[in-house]
Amino acid sequence: RSRNDEVATCIRFALRRQLIGLLGELLELMKVLHSRSLEHLDAIMPGYTHTQHAQPVTLAHHLNAHLDSFERDFERILDAYKRVNLSPLGAGALATTGFPINRFRTAELLGFDGLVENSMDAVSARDFILETLSCLAILATHLSRIAEELVLWSSLEFGYAELPDEYSSTSSIMPQKKNPDTMELTRAKACRVYGNLAAALSMLKALPLTYNRDLQEVTPRLWDSVETVRSMLRIVSGALKNVEFKTEAMRIRVSEGFSTATELADLLVRRRGLAFRTAHMIVGALVSEALSRGLKPEQVDGKLLDEVSVRVYGKPMNLADEEVREALTPSKCVEVRKVVGGPSPETVREALEHRRKLIERLEKKLKSLEEKEYAVERRLAEAVEKLRKQLRA
Repeated sequence: RSRNDEVATCIRFALRRQLIGLLGELLELMKVLHSRSLEHLDAIMPGYTHTQHAQPVTLAHHLNAHLDSFERDFERILDAYKRVNLSPLGAGALATTGFPINRFRTAELLGFDGLVENSMDAVSARDFILETLSCLAILATHLSRIAEELVLWSSLEFGYAELPDEYSSTSSIMPQKKNPDTMELTRAKACRVYGNLAAALSMLKALPLTYNRDLQEVTPRLWDSVETVRSMLRIVSGALKNVEFKTEAMRIRVSEGFSTATELADLLVRRRGLAFRTAHMIVGALVSEALSRGLKPEQVDGKLLDEVSVRVYGKPMNLADEEVREALTPSKCVEVRKVVGGPSPETVREALEHRRKLIERLEKKLKSLEEKEYAVERRLAEAVEKLRKQLRA
């Protein structure tokens, strides 16, 4: 016997169970996002690029974007599970054994789906750890992005969200403070997960075959990342489940900054046959003029558009005031974006129905893995008891 194949087996055995638990927590977060999205199908808010107002969207569309990234994380980890759940047992120190063991039987009893066949590869391979750490780092990135948004949104400058008291803290000197500490810690913990991946890559990059003691330093990085990401999942899930979204503040803000300007440019393309480049130029000049006069989007009319168009393009657009104002109305701008993946409430509702079915499918996959673990325990216990009876006979 050798510890080389035994330790590698134990790591894989324990890791697959941790991954099943982690997938369960990830699925809970996805359910929370799905539920909160359904609550806010009609909640108009600014969409951002470069942290600047870009185009109107809905809160449901925004939350669904996060949901989709977590679905990819789920599938990614599920795929990594396939390479984790392979048995190195029986490889010995590095060259198997002269005893007539049955590696397939031990793999079956322990619930592995197959073998890491080559004995030298079996005792030295830790790429399954690297793959898991990579998946966890990507997942941590997605969790950190949400945490960052909740930090920003809970500030007075945004005012889009208020975290529950149990996910916040106050200041030791400033009694009015409500600090988003849990989200800040979540954001920071992502860096810890990145560090573990970088450390493991560095440790493994120059190891000759087969076993080297360096591998002993890799495994703690794995468990630390698993524990860290699982705690991040629980914290973010709890915060999102109970956060109060300030949809009225979002509605007010979306009317600022002319985030509907693209829709007006699109209208010029559709109604006047302009090249988008030309429409972009006209509307850009219109926005500058409106801002210089202190006008809000709802105060812009066809007359001002014609005035600007004549100046920069040489021709008026001759659009009715109603057409111009409708194009600059956030809710109308969102409603017309019914393309698959778009933010219209109707489109997002359909998307969320697809996500509901997807979550159900993922839940069934997870359930089958959990049941398999229970079956492994029973099968192994039965095999051990059978062996005991044979030895006593």
